[in-house]
Order: sequence, then structure tokens, then C-alpha cells
Amino acid sequence: MCLKNQDSKLWGQSMQLASQKIYGLSDENNDDRVLQCCLQYQNLFPQAVVILCTDDKNLCNKAIVSEVKAFCKADLVTALQNLNINRHQNCVDLQQSKCDTEFRKTEGRDANITAQFPSILPDLEKNLGEALSCILETEMKIAFGNLWMEILYLKPPWTLASLLQCYKKHWVAVFGYVVPRSLLATVEYLYKHLCRAQTVDSSAAGVLLQESKKLLHAFSSRSDYNGVLPRAYAEVSKLHQTLTEVKSDTGQDLSEDTMVLSENAVCEKMEAMTPNLQNCEEKKLHSSTHVAQENRHQEIWSVLEGVWNTINLYSVEIFQKLDPNTVTVTAKSSFEEAFLGLQKLIAAVNDILEGIRRILTPNSTFQDIWTLYNFLISNEINNSIKFTAEELYECVSQEIYRERLAVGCCQLAQLEHTIKQCNASVHTEAKNRGWL
Repeated sequence: MCLKNQDSKLWGQSMQLASQKIYGLSDENNDDRVLQCCLQYQNLFPQAVVILCTDDKNLCNKAIVSEVKAFCKADLVTALQNLNINRHQNCVDLQQSKCDTEFRKTEGRDANITAQFPSILPDLEKNLGEALSCILETEMKIAFGNLWMEILYLKPPWTLASLLQCYKKHWVAVFGYVVPRSLLATVEYLYKHLCRAQTVDSSAAGVLLQESKKLLHAFSSRSDYNGVLPRAYAEVSKLHQTLTEVKSDTGQDLSEDTMVLSENAVCEKMEAMTPNLQNCEEKKLHSSTHVAQENRHQEIWSVLEGVWNTINLYSVEIFQKLDPNTVTVTAKSSFEEAFLGLQKLIAAVNDILEGIRRILTPNSTFQDIWTLYNFLISNEINNSIKFTAEELYECVSQEIYRERLAVGCCQLAQLEHTIKQCNASVHTEAKNRGWL
């Protein structure tokens, strides 16, 4: 069946090969003809193992004497298993020997480089740490204002390891908006090889320097961070140049240092090869999200307008009750009620104005929203607040609503001036009635 199907694993001796004579063997003896085939294949394929399987003890003995492995059927399976184990061990030993030889060569080169340039990693960690600490503090303050220290994953003083852990923790919320998100792989690579007590050879040191330069260069498009970043980048570049020169002098292959992290490559390819269908879905999702967000902003603004209308109507009512032309004929209880209402109105307008002015400052942060938000949720003027402080901050951070808020601030300031005039005009009457 195997011959008929021409199985590639089944070989036979051709007539041409069979006609070749081997000294000491007779072509008329069947045992010699079998042995001649075995010896012939040993010569043709010296890297292979030729085994003769036969229950003929005389043929087995003759094969063994001729240095051909021979086994009976009963011993064949065990013999093959032992043979595989021995061959595997020989391969392992050979490979280990090659690795040991190569390692000794590499170790010698790295030892030579380390001897010439012993401070490469400490200098890298020092300069990288200084830059990353400055960037971390700056970006966290921008993102979270005065709350940044409470939100920060690990508090200072920082080591390089704790800095890189902070970057990994806050990457999505903070740093991923400042530099390409694919650089997270670089942060993880630096943490793995600089902060886990791994032995770093010269090739790995070259990659670490390259990845450090890449990370610092990405942040340089954002800011120079008070000059800290350019200094650190220059020092890391100098370290990389020195290492390159030392490796060149030792004859080490510099092509190893041109490698790019596979994680980065994968991330960049995935970003570049996003299917059109996914892009369409993202656009639809973004559009629907934008519409929903805009509707939410309008709802929040309508609440603020409602507060303004309530204050405006309330102030008109108070002014009418406290009009100097009618104050003498106004009932005592009504006048007292109006005067107390005026004091509440003054306090409310002051609180709202303070809250709006804090929001409208050029460098306002999320913290500045709380004065206005606390007034809205605690004051009896409005009882329908159903949005969070974060939503209010998002709303008033939009340019269109900031402009409206500025107009409202001017109107409230005018109202405050009118209220103070009214309060001054009735101050004497209130004092005469014993309310002050």
C-alpha cells in the first residue's frame, strides 16, 4: 500500500545502488545484501540514524559488528525511545555549548563596555527621573488642580520605579491626551528593564536609551517644563552617543540597537489599520455623544437661567415693598418680611457672583466650580438640581456658555448695586424699628 501510494517516508534501494559492491560482502548472500543496503545509507546520510530491524540473530550480530544498529521487533520500540532521548540530549548539549560560547563572547564585550562606561544606567535613571517627575507634577496639576495630590497614585518623594508606576496608572486619564497612547508600551518597557533588578547588557542599554529619548521627545511637543526636559534629553542623548562609540570600538554589532519595541509597532499598526467600518461607527457614536452632551449642557443652562429669573422677580417684589413712597404706610409685618427678604437676597447674589467670578478667572480649575454648585444645591431659590458638579464644570467650560456667564455676571453686578442702594435707603427705617 505504501509503495502504491508513493509514501514519501518509504525509501527503497534502487538497482543502481544495489549493484555497487562493498568490500567483504557478497551480493549472492541475502544477509550481506541487506547489510550492504544499511552501510550504503549510512554513507549517503551520515547525519541520519540507520536501524536494522530483524529477528534473525545472525544478521543482527553481523550488523552490530559492522557498526549498524540492529534490533529485533520486540526491542525496537524501546530502542527508538532511548534513541530519541539521547539525540535530544545531545542536541541540547550542543546548543548549550554554542550558547555558552556566545554568552562568554557577549559577556566579555559587555564587561569591557561596563568597565569603560560604568555609570550609564545610574545616569540614565537620574536624568529620566528628573524629567518625568517634573512632567508628572505639571500634568497632574493641569488635569486636577489643587486635588492632584489626593488623586495621585503614589505620593512623593518618588523613585524612578514609583514615577513609572504613576505614569502607567494615570496614562489613560492624563498622559494619553498629551502624547500618543502607544507610548504606554515604552513606559512599561522602561519599568520592566530599569526597575525590576534585571541584568542589562549593552544591547538592552542601547534600547533603553533610545526608548527614553523617544518618550522625552514626545513630551517636548507639549512643553519644555521650565527647561527641565531639554536638559534631560540632551544628557540622555549624550549617554546614547557615548555608548554607541564604545560599542563601535569593541566591534559589537550596532544593528541590535536599531530594534523597535514590538508593542509600539503593533499599537501603531493597529491605529493605522483601523477598518473604515469602525471609523464610521466611531463617528456615529461621537456624533450621538456630542448631541447628548449638548442637550445636557442646555438643560444645565436652563436651570441657571431659572435661578436668574427667580432672583430678578424676587428682587422686584422686594423693591416694591420697600419703596420709600410706600414704606410709611406698609404694615409692620409686611415691611419686616420684605427687609429680611432683602438681606437674604443680598447674601444669595453675593454667593452667586463669587461663584461665577471664580469660574471666569483665566486659570480656573474644577475646584472653582464648588462655590456656585454648593449654592445651587443648598439654596431654597432652586430645588430642581439634578446634575453633578462635574457636569456643571463641563457646561461652563464651553466657550459659548462662558460668554453667557460673563453677561450674566455683569447683570448680577448691576443688580447687586441696586440692592445695596435699596438696603441703604431703608437702613434708617429698619434701625428706628429696632431690627438692626
